[in-house]
Amino acid sequence: MNKTVMIIGGGVAGLSAGIHARQAGYKVELYEMNPGVGGQCSAWKRKGYHIDNCLRFLAGCQNTEPLYEVWRNTGIFPDDIRLFRDPYLCCIEMNRNTLHLWSDLERARKELLKAAPEDKTALSTFFSNVAKLQRASIPCESSQADAGVIKRFHAFLADPAVSKIKKDYSSITLGKYADAFKNEAVRTMFRSYAANTLPALTLLQDYALYASGSAAFPAGGSAVMISRMRDRLETLGGRIYTSSRVQSISCAHNGIRDVTLSDGKKIKADYYIWAADPYSLFFDHIGTRYLDPALRAVYEHPDKYPASTGFQVFFGIDTDEELTLPSGLFIFPCEPFTAAGRTCKVCRIRLSDSDVSLFSRERRVLRCSIPESASQFSFWEQLASDKDAYHTEKYRIGQEMRERIEKRFPALKDHLVILNTCSPVTFSRWCNAYQGCYKGFRCLDGRADHSIPNTVRHLHNLFLASQWLQSGGGLHSAVLEGKFAVQAIQKHEQGRR
Repeated sequence: MNKTVMIIGGGVAGLSAGIHARQAGYKVELYEMNPGVGGQCSAWKRKGYHIDNCLRFLAGCQNTEPLYEVWRNTGIFPDDIRLFRDPYLCCIEMNRNTLHLWSDLERARKELLKAAPEDKTALSTFFSNVAKLQRASIPCESSQADAGVIKRFHAFLADPAVSKIKKDYSSITLGKYADAFKNEAVRTMFRSYAANTLPALTLLQDYALYASGSAAFPAGGSAVMISRMRDRLETLGGRIYTSSRVQSISCAHNGIRDVTLSDGKKIKADYYIWAADPYSLFFDHIGTRYLDPALRAVYEHPDKYPASTGFQVFFGIDTDEELTLPSGLFIFPCEPFTAAGRTCKVCRIRLSDSDVSLFSRERRVLRCSIPESASQFSFWEQLASDKDAYHTEKYRIGQEMRERIEKRFPALKDHLVILNTCSPVTFSRWCNAYQGCYKGFRCLDGRADHSIPNTVRHLHNLFLASQWLQSGGGLHSAVLEGKFAVQAIQKHEQGRR
């Protein structure tokens, strides 16, 4: 086979598409606008410390899962892979109580019921539903967007209890769900886990991944993960071009004629895979008339399709002393401070120290995050028009967070170094991400498994591959959509024979 596939975007989706395209016999040319591949899955050094911008956990880390085999095919899971697992999804310290969502569901259930007997019924239902969601598998064979009514009905019949849980918890926001709990600590932990505008299903699905053992942090983190995917693609014969931004796309005769890069070079291929944020493709390059109705609805009704974004501060810990710090996501109430025009009353911190190859005792990193909704992007975008004001505000928030962390953990006083601050504008600039979001859309209309086709209407040789095509997004969505985009090309070719 001599046909060429041009892939635009060198994140997980683009690299996955390239690997699967080479395995299918196509020539592959991948173009990435940044100096290096990785996209959202990126890491870097700052002041001698390692910052992993992406990985909190990776889904599909059980070797019995079909998703595990997909990851292995991309090269990121060698036979000697080391995986680190947090003992709990998150933990809160409040009102002299410390509560954990332990990976051991029974342990967590007993702990929360003891602390919040007034929420016995609601908590029992919560843990029961998380246990049931462990049975839900991530479809890896083909895109759910291609599943017909009969296939979707059969999927429902296969486990109606899981289907009902997904429907119920994707019809209510996390904020409203949390408010139904009477215990303040439980309510605050659930509300603070993610942005309140996201579906409550976000919390339950993530917890199910922890409880099942599917969620883990692979040794080496984002940097090693991307390095292995790049090596895999190049070993298979794919070619990668970095610092190659798309300037324009020419359409003719119901297809893409060529793509012009910012340096003026025109690229022609038999097939094109857009493995970047689709918003830029339709609104900046080819026009919205090519939008699939399912994707158009996402942009026209943002209240029904929220996505994840937020503000992050990375601190280096400049001492090798023994410190009693919690592992995993730790939440504690603090003196109120403002960020993006709203008041924050809790701090969310995560210690990075499990993988000593990245975070030695002398180079531990504390990651602090403030979940935000896409609607707050306008605040940051407007502020960023004044460079000095933008950086001053980011530093102020970092200082406010440092003061509150040092008050809670006195041993850290004078030992926290601000390494980096990231706002939604950071993600917009680095990945051209819609509204500065770093994770895909969720559905608030009861359709938890909302999927968008890999094909593009009226353009026979253009295909999509990104986390934005699956409800919830994430790295597992990206790697699968790369695979599904190649399957769509093969299906198109079979239809022409």
